[in-house]
Amino acid sequence: MRPVFINGLGCLESGARLVLRELVRHYPANGPRAILVLPSCNRADVANLPSQINVIALPHAIFGRWLRPLYELMVWLLAKCGRFSRIVNLSHYGLCPGGRYALYFHNQLLIEEGGNVLVGHRGKPDRFKRWLFQGCLRRAERIIVQTEQAKKTMIRYAAARGITPAPIEVVAPLPVMPAIEPDDGHRRLFAYQFFYPASDFSHKRAELAARGIIEANKRDARIGLVMTTGENTGPAASCVARIGRVSHAEACAQLAASDALLFTSSYETLGLPLLEAMTFGRPAVLPDLDYARAIYGDAAAFFEQATPESVADAILRCVKHHDDWHERVRGRREEVERGRVPWAGHWRRFGVV
Repeated sequence: MRPVFINGLGCLESGARLVLRELVRHYPANGPRAILVLPSCNRADVANLPSQINVIALPHAIFGRWLRPLYELMVWLLAKCGRFSRIVNLSHYGLCPGGRYALYFHNQLLIEEGGNVLVGHRGKPDRFKRWLFQGCLRRAERIIVQTEQAKKTMIRYAAARGITPAPIEVVAPLPVMPAIEPDDGHRRLFAYQFFYPASDFSHKRAELAARGIIEANKRDARIGLVMTTGENTGPAASCVARIGRVSHAEACAQLAASDALLFTSSYETLGLPLLEAMTFGRPAVLPDLDYARAIYGDAAAFFEQATPESVADAILRCVKHHDDWHERVRGRREEVERGRVPWAGHWRRFGVV
């Protein structure tokens, strides 16, 4: 039987890497034979896969960038020659041959900043990526997105370019929490601790988070922030601890050890840290944006303006009414998790089983 081809080459880091790892770990035991392509630097993520998945690890710096056109052409030719029973593309875009092709889209950058960017950088789209993605919009059998907001944005993106898109289905994932080691107190740095699992991507607005905490700390010295970024994200201050990149399990452990989540990103596809914070019952300070409202509803302290003062005001409301926010989050969690699909259930939506 011809194998399923799973394209994970574009799932290099951050949330995309996590999505790839969880999906292939939960590949159905009764599923067909599959070939998985992923970045070689993430080979350890998939050390214990179902036996029917064969892994091809390619250096992303070469095949994910400079030789990406050649890689896409090779996949297209193999598909046209009938070598695959189905293609499941987890990498946001690709050279779509049509037919039994499912695109799993989880990169909001591609449709939020898909205007006139000529050269992509750190996940932002360029003309080549947009051309590949638009081909998927036209020719894929199905497109799977994670949120209603992503579907609406994608439909607007297609309409603005005169494209009639393939059928778009929303499949909201139910995250799997990693095992967390008991905390011995070393993760607890502040009397009232916020945690931000940030990155150096500009839309994460890590500097805004740092400046907001610094402003709030001037009014309440108990407040501090632990943030997963480097030293170049805003001013240095004793109330801001930057711990650099950490594993997903460590990020969850940091969140569990903290009092609340601070999240300043200007847009998200899934908003996984918000779902994880809700699992731990943590209050949150969030931007008043659709992705944040879709998860937390009215159970978070929202800031309306992207200024340190506005963020600080929301932080102080969160601290002052912590117990009330905690109860709201507990009530909201069951509603949010209802109807979400476990990672294993995604393969049916992809048409694999």
